[in-house]
Amino acid sequence: MKKTLTLVAVLFICISHSFAQSTERITVKSEDLPWFYEKQEYKYPEFIKAKVYFKNGDVAGGKLNFNYLSNTMKMVDKKDTMSLENEGEINFVTAGLDTFFYNNGYYEWVASSPTARLAVKTTLKLAQRIKLTSSYGTGSPADKVVTLPIVMDFSTHPLSVNEELVFTKEKKYFICPIKGENKFVEATRSNISKLFPKKNIDDFIRDNRLNLNKEQDLIDVFVYISKPQ
Repeated sequence: MKKTLTLVAVLFICISHSFAQSTERITVKSEDLPWFYEKQEYKYPEFIKAKVYFKNGDVAGGKLNFNYLSNTMKMVDKKDTMSLENEGEINFVTAGLDTFFYNNGYYEWVASSPTARLAVKTTLKLAQRIKLTSSYGTGSPADKVVTLPIVMDFSTHPLSVNEELVFTKEKKYFICPIKGENKFVEATRSNISKLFPKKNIDDFIRDNRLNLNKEQDLIDVFVYISKPQ
Protein backbone atom coordinates (compact mmCIF):
# COMPACT_ATOMS: atom_id res chain seq x y z
CA MET A 1 0.00 0.00 0.00
CA LYS A 2 1.20 3.49 -0.75
CA LYS A 3 2.74 5.31 2.16
CA THR A 4 1.40 8.53 3.61
CA LEU A 5 2.60 11.42 1.49
CA THR A 6 3.96 14.82 2.27
CA LEU A 7 1.74 17.79 1.43
CA VAL A 8 3.69 18.53 -1.76
CA ALA A 9 3.37 14.93 -2.91
CA VAL A 10 -0.35 14.93 -2.18
CA LEU A 11 -0.87 17.94 -4.41
CA PHE A 12 1.05 16.24 -7.22
CA ILE A 13 -1.01 13.06 -6.94
CA CYS A 14 -4.26 15.01 -6.97
CA ILE A 15 -3.34 16.86 -10.14
CA SER A 16 -2.31 13.64 -11.85
CA HIS A 17 -5.86 12.22 -11.50
CA SER A 18 -9.20 13.34 -12.87
CA PHE A 19 -10.88 14.58 -9.72
CA ALA A 20 -14.08 16.14 -10.93
CA GLN A 21 -17.12 14.06 -10.08
CA SER A 22 -18.59 13.03 -13.40
CA THR A 23 -21.13 10.85 -15.16
CA GLU A 24 -20.42 9.55 -18.66
CA ARG A 25 -23.19 8.13 -20.85
CA ILE A 26 -22.19 5.29 -23.16
CA THR A 27 -24.53 4.04 -25.89
CA VAL A 28 -23.89 0.48 -27.06
CA LYS A 29 -25.47 -1.24 -30.05
CA SER A 30 -26.41 -4.88 -29.61
CA GLU A 31 -23.67 -6.11 -31.95
CA ASP A 32 -21.06 -4.11 -30.01
CA LEU A 33 -22.02 -5.47 -26.59
CA PRO A 34 -19.22 -8.11 -26.41
CA TRP A 35 -16.65 -5.44 -27.27
CA PHE A 36 -18.14 -3.10 -24.66
CA TYR A 37 -17.86 -5.71 -21.91
CA GLU A 38 -14.30 -6.50 -22.94
CA LYS A 39 -13.24 -2.84 -22.74
CA GLN A 40 -15.40 -1.43 -19.95
CA GLU A 41 -16.35 -4.23 -17.53
CA TYR A 42 -12.98 -4.50 -15.75
CA LYS A 43 -10.42 -1.99 -14.58
CA TYR A 44 -7.47 -3.86 -16.06
CA PRO A 45 -7.17 -5.50 -19.50
CA GLU A 46 -6.34 -8.79 -17.77
CA PHE A 47 -6.23 -10.27 -14.27
CA ILE A 48 -3.06 -9.22 -12.46
CA LYS A 49 -1.15 -10.32 -9.37
CA ALA A 50 -2.63 -8.79 -6.24
CA LYS A 51 -2.65 -9.16 -2.47
CA VAL A 52 -5.58 -9.10 -0.09
CA TYR A 53 -4.91 -7.71 3.39
CA PHE A 54 -7.40 -8.76 6.06
CA LYS A 55 -8.31 -6.92 9.25
CA ASN A 56 -6.87 -9.72 11.37
CA GLY A 57 -3.44 -9.34 9.76
CA ASP A 58 -3.65 -12.25 7.31
CA VAL A 59 -2.49 -11.74 3.72
CA ALA A 60 -3.56 -13.72 0.66
CA GLY A 61 -2.45 -13.49 -2.96
CA GLY A 62 -3.82 -14.28 -6.38
CA LYS A 63 -4.74 -12.84 -9.76
CA LEU A 64 -7.48 -10.24 -9.36
CA ASN A 65 -9.36 -7.62 -11.33
CA PHE A 66 -11.99 -5.08 -10.29
CA ASN A 67 -15.38 -5.42 -11.98
CA TYR A 68 -17.17 -2.07 -12.48
CA LEU A 69 -20.50 -3.70 -13.38
CA SER A 70 -20.83 -5.71 -10.17
CA ASN A 71 -18.61 -3.46 -8.01
CA THR A 72 -16.74 -6.52 -6.80
CA MET A 73 -13.16 -7.72 -6.78
CA LYS A 74 -12.95 -10.80 -8.99
CA MET A 75 -10.34 -13.55 -8.84
CA VAL A 76 -9.34 -16.33 -11.20
CA ASP A 77 -9.38 -19.81 -9.68
CA LYS A 78 -8.12 -22.20 -12.31
CA LYS A 79 -10.50 -21.38 -15.18
CA ASP A 80 -13.34 -20.00 -13.09
CA THR A 81 -13.95 -16.34 -12.21
CA MET A 82 -15.48 -15.58 -8.82
CA SER A 83 -15.89 -12.78 -6.31
CA LEU A 84 -13.76 -12.62 -3.19
CA GLU A 85 -15.34 -14.25 -0.18
CA ASN A 86 -15.69 -12.76 3.31
CA GLU A 87 -15.40 -9.20 1.99
CA GLY A 88 -16.38 -7.78 5.38
CA GLU A 89 -13.09 -9.08 6.75
CA ILE A 90 -11.00 -7.29 4.09
CA ASN A 91 -9.04 -4.16 5.00
CA PHE A 92 -7.59 -3.37 1.58
CA VAL A 93 -6.39 -4.94 -1.67
CA THR A 94 -3.26 -3.98 -3.59
CA ALA A 95 -3.04 -4.58 -7.35
CA GLY A 96 0.01 -3.21 -9.12
CA LEU A 97 0.31 0.42 -8.00
CA ASP A 98 -3.35 0.63 -7.00
CA THR A 99 -4.96 0.15 -3.58
CA PHE A 100 -8.64 -0.59 -2.95
CA PHE A 101 -9.96 -0.07 0.57
CA TYR A 102 -13.06 -2.00 1.58
CA ASN A 103 -16.03 -0.85 3.64
CA ASN A 104 -19.39 -2.00 2.28
CA GLY A 105 -17.86 -1.56 -1.17
CA TYR A 106 -14.47 -0.84 -2.71
CA TYR A 107 -12.86 2.62 -2.74
CA GLU A 108 -9.85 3.16 -4.96
CA TRP A 109 -7.04 5.07 -3.27
CA VAL A 110 -6.22 8.43 -4.83
CA ALA A 111 -4.23 10.45 -2.29
CA SER A 112 -3.32 10.54 1.38
CA SER A 113 -1.93 13.03 3.85
CA PRO A 114 -1.20 12.79 7.59
CA THR A 115 -4.81 13.89 8.13
CA ALA A 116 -7.06 12.42 5.44
CA ARG A 117 -7.42 9.85 2.70
CA LEU A 118 -9.14 10.52 -0.61
CA ALA A 119 -10.62 7.77 -2.79
CA VAL A 120 -12.79 7.34 -5.86
CA LYS A 121 -15.66 4.96 -6.49
CA THR A 122 -16.46 4.14 -10.10
CA THR A 123 -19.74 2.46 -11.00
CA LEU A 124 -21.04 1.24 -14.34
CA LYS A 125 -24.81 0.84 -14.57
CA LEU A 126 -27.46 0.30 -17.18
CA ALA A 127 -29.54 3.45 -17.51
CA GLN A 128 -31.79 2.76 -20.46
CA ARG A 129 -32.78 0.12 -22.99
CA ILE A 130 -33.73 1.61 -26.34
CA LYS A 131 -35.59 -0.09 -29.15
CA LEU A 132 -35.02 1.53 -32.53
CA THR A 133 -38.23 2.30 -34.38
CA SER A 134 -37.08 3.19 -37.89
CA SER A 135 -34.32 2.54 -40.37
CA TYR A 136 -33.00 6.02 -39.69
CA GLY A 137 -31.81 5.04 -36.23
CA THR A 138 -34.34 6.98 -34.23
CA GLY A 139 -35.59 5.34 -31.09
CA SER A 140 -37.74 5.59 -28.04
CA PRO A 141 -37.07 4.41 -24.47
CA ALA A 142 -38.30 0.96 -23.55
CA ASP A 143 -41.32 0.79 -21.27
CA LYS A 144 -39.10 0.33 -18.23
CA VAL A 145 -35.45 0.36 -17.24
CA VAL A 146 -34.10 -3.17 -17.19
CA THR A 147 -31.58 -3.78 -14.43
CA LEU A 148 -28.16 -5.09 -15.34
CA PRO A 149 -28.51 -8.67 -14.03
CA ILE A 150 -31.66 -9.14 -16.14
CA VAL A 151 -30.05 -7.68 -19.27
CA MET A 152 -27.02 -9.92 -18.89
CA ASP A 153 -29.27 -12.97 -18.77
CA PHE A 154 -29.61 -13.27 -22.54
CA SER A 155 -31.47 -16.58 -22.26
CA THR A 156 -34.53 -14.78 -20.86
CA HIS A 157 -33.98 -11.23 -22.16
CA PRO A 158 -32.14 -11.52 -25.48
CA LEU A 159 -31.18 -8.37 -27.35
CA SER A 160 -32.51 -7.83 -30.85
CA VAL A 161 -30.50 -6.24 -33.66
CA ASN A 162 -32.51 -3.02 -33.40
CA GLU A 163 -31.79 -2.41 -29.72
CA GLU A 164 -29.28 -0.20 -27.92
CA LEU A 165 -28.23 -0.06 -24.30
CA VAL A 166 -27.28 3.17 -22.56
CA PHE A 167 -24.87 2.78 -19.66
CA THR A 168 -23.71 5.42 -17.20
CA LYS A 169 -20.17 5.38 -15.87
CA GLU A 170 -20.11 7.48 -12.73
CA LYS A 171 -17.18 8.64 -10.64
CA LYS A 172 -17.68 9.95 -7.11
CA TYR A 173 -15.02 10.99 -4.65
CA PHE A 174 -14.97 10.04 -1.00
CA ILE A 175 -12.94 11.05 2.01
CA CYS A 176 -12.13 9.62 5.43
CA PRO A 177 -9.79 10.47 8.31
CA ILE A 178 -6.44 8.71 8.09
CA LYS A 179 -6.99 7.13 11.52
CA GLY A 180 -9.52 4.42 12.29
CA GLU A 181 -11.49 2.21 9.93
CA ASN A 182 -12.13 2.85 6.24
CA LYS A 183 -15.31 4.84 6.85
CA PHE A 184 -15.45 6.82 3.62
CA VAL A 185 -18.13 9.43 3.08
CA GLU A 186 -18.87 11.36 -0.09
CA ALA A 187 -16.60 14.41 -0.41
CA THR A 188 -19.31 17.03 0.08
CA ARG A 189 -19.07 20.29 2.01
CA SER A 190 -21.21 19.07 4.92
CA ASN A 191 -19.41 15.74 5.24
CA ILE A 192 -15.96 17.32 5.18
CA SER A 193 -17.07 19.87 7.78
CA LYS A 194 -18.27 17.09 10.10
CA LEU A 195 -15.06 15.11 9.73
CA PHE A 196 -12.79 18.12 10.28
CA PRO A 197 -14.77 20.58 12.44
CA LYS A 198 -11.70 22.56 13.49
CA LYS A 199 -10.86 23.50 9.92
CA ASN A 200 -13.72 25.97 9.27
CA ILE A 201 -14.46 24.35 5.91
CA ASP A 202 -17.49 26.54 5.20
CA ASP A 203 -15.46 29.72 5.66
CA PHE A 204 -12.64 28.41 3.48
CA ILE A 205 -15.00 27.41 0.68
CA ARG A 206 -16.95 30.67 0.88
CA ASP A 207 -13.90 32.93 1.08
CA ASN A 208 -12.29 31.23 -1.90
CA ARG A 209 -15.54 30.78 -3.85
CA LEU A 210 -14.99 27.05 -4.29
CA ASN A 211 -17.26 24.43 -5.84
CA LEU A 212 -16.49 20.85 -4.80
CA ASN A 213 -17.83 19.53 -8.10
CA LYS A 214 -14.86 21.20 -9.80
CA GLU A 215 -11.54 19.41 -9.96
CA GLN A 216 -9.24 22.19 -8.83
CA ASP A 217 -11.59 23.31 -6.05
CA LEU A 218 -11.71 19.82 -4.57
CA ILE A 219 -7.91 19.73 -4.69
CA ASP A 220 -7.74 23.05 -2.82
CA VAL A 221 -10.02 21.79 -0.04
CA PHE A 222 -8.13 18.52 0.32
CA VAL A 223 -4.82 20.35 0.60
CA TYR A 224 -6.35 22.76 3.13
CA ILE A 225 -7.62 20.02 5.47
CA SER A 226 -4.27 18.24 5.12
CA LYS A 227 -2.29 21.15 6.56
CA PRO A 228 -1.16 20.80 10.18
CA GLN A 229 -3.12 22.76 12.76
